[in-house]
Amino acid sequence: MIKILLFFMIILAFAFSKDVYTFSINPLFGFFSALMGKQKDYVYNVILSSNFDHHSLDLKPSTVKNIKNSKKVFVVGTLEIEKEVLKIIDKNKVFNLKEYIKLIDDDPHLWISVKNSKRIIELLYKEISTEFKVSNQLCDNYRKEYRKFVDLDKKFESFFKKNNSIVILSYHNEFRYFAKDYGVMIIPIFMHEEDISPKALKDITKKISLIHKNVFLIVPPYYDRKVVDYITKNANNLKVIVFNSNSINLYEEFRKLYVGIGGK
Repeated sequence: MIKILLFFMIILAFAFSKDVYTFSINPLFGFFSALMGKQKDYVYNVILSSNFDHHSLDLKPSTVKNIKNSKKVFVVGTLEIEKEVLKIIDKNKVFNLKEYIKLIDDDPHLWISVKNSKRIIELLYKEISTEFKVSNQLCDNYRKEYRKFVDLDKKFESFFKKNNSIVILSYHNEFRYFAKDYGVMIIPIFMHEEDISPKALKDITKKISLIHKNVFLIVPPYYDRKVVDYITKNANNLKVIVFNSNSINLYEEFRKLYVGIGGK
């Protein structure tokens, strides 16, 4: 009797188990979640759920287990940590953005782009349509999310056509795709954390203070406050804008960036 009961419990567990979907970064899950809406018949995992360095993060045993148990793994395809992910998962289970979006000199930050975000939403919608039953809600969510980025893209295009006298700097070299989208120059002040020596900090601050235009510095949420405080104190023509490139709501980050540089 006990054996029969255990057998039925195992059968029920399999019958009601949810498929696991793994995402390498928050923005990918954010797009996926926005499209899925209230449909929650799945379990998700995000590998880089916080602001970890994708060059040095080691996969925990629990993360490896989740990846192996995933029905589908969504990756950008350009991050160092993803190389380890691709070693332990069947390639037929991988959705790799790198296969669909052209890279700029192997720059890994292809999702930091309003135009690429539109493409990502299109690709994820097609992928979801093969994984789940297509519903009216899914179609409505797709149109809504895609339209948001289309409208914001038009706003950025219009803004940069009218405002070519501003100077945009970035804390690190993450905005090459965004800059290419609109034909603007975004200058990274530090390529790596180790570049921030006292002399380098003093030199870059002096150069910024000599720019006779509106200057904006885009920084990540985990930036070194002492460094940025020093720059803003000694270069009074500078405005700082925080941009979280690993946000679940990437649209909101772009919207805040648009408002931050003077968009209306």
